[in-house]
Amino acid sequence: MTPTPFQWTTDTVSAPLALSRWNDVVCEAIVECEIGSGSRDRFRAWLDKRPFGPIGLTIAGCADQEVRRTRRRISDSDRSSYYVIQMRRGTLRGRQYGREAFVAAGEYALFNSQDVFQLNFSDSSDCLVLELPLRWTQAWLACPEDVAAKTFARTNGWQEPLAATLDNLTRDGLDLMALPERVVADQIGAMLALAAGRGAVTADHGQKRQSLLEDLRQTLRNCFADPDLDPAALGQAHGVSKRTVHSVFAWAGTSFGRELLAVRLERARALLEDRRYDRLPVAEIGWRCGFVEPSHFHRRFSAGFGRPPGAYRRARQG
Repeated sequence: MTPTPFQWTTDTVSAPLALSRWNDVVCEAIVECEIGSGSRDRFRAWLDKRPFGPIGLTIAGCADQEVRRTRRRISDSDRSSYYVIQMRRGTLRGRQYGREAFVAAGEYALFNSQDVFQLNFSDSSDCLVLELPLRWTQAWLACPEDVAAKTFARTNGWQEPLAATLDNLTRDGLDLMALPERVVADQIGAMLALAAGRGAVTADHGQKRQSLLEDLRQTLRNCFADPDLDPAALGQAHGVSKRTVHSVFAWAGTSFGRELLAVRLERARALLEDRRYDRLPVAEIGWRCGFVEPSHFHRRFSAGFGRPPGAYRRARQG
């Protein structure tokens, strides 16, 4: 989050460099991403960012653009934030967790920086962007990813008060604000919780978490041999964030790594006990169960079953 007010416009750079420089500015001021535009040769944009109590506030305008938060950008970033985007002019089509939100002028949506997303802005778009730190967001929403990439419409009950508040977060409105920024920011958090509804603010997610836990474990049993399987990939398969994967396993008193290791070791043990695989080298069995390094397989199997995999097989054969 940029700690001091910051303003920028493409008027300060030559036209051929405008889009590239805009991408750099957005990465620095808002979120690390990749931006493309069909208006590359005539691209124009501007940005006005300032701190707003515990959150960040940006008012921006641009030509048509596609903003992509990719896995590479996530891995290169230490940002852990949610973003409320309210369209002031133009439209936004945002995608995340397999959902798609169409956001018209006056409406808003929430997106998570910890997972991939794609935002397509129409030409001549103006918007408000609130950067909400992860811990701050979680103080208001128990599972904010549940409402990510969903349109908050002005005609829908508690979603209207927050829209009206966001309407007043303009350059003039900020200068005339009678309350401290942190107080108004907390009001925004409370209204966001109301707009999201009971499902996103209720702390007791027992049944939902149990169901997700079972689904995650089933996917581990199905995909355990994939050496690239990680919490992010597992979460994406179920439309939730990496953090949710860690949270659900922690709730069950375990972890992603422990669960995956247990599945892989149990599968390796089963293969070592199956006579059909007697001619298969021990290292190959480990590889088929997701252990890329034979030494790692040897150590983990020994720790789990009290003897190395080769000795375990010989004991069964003898």
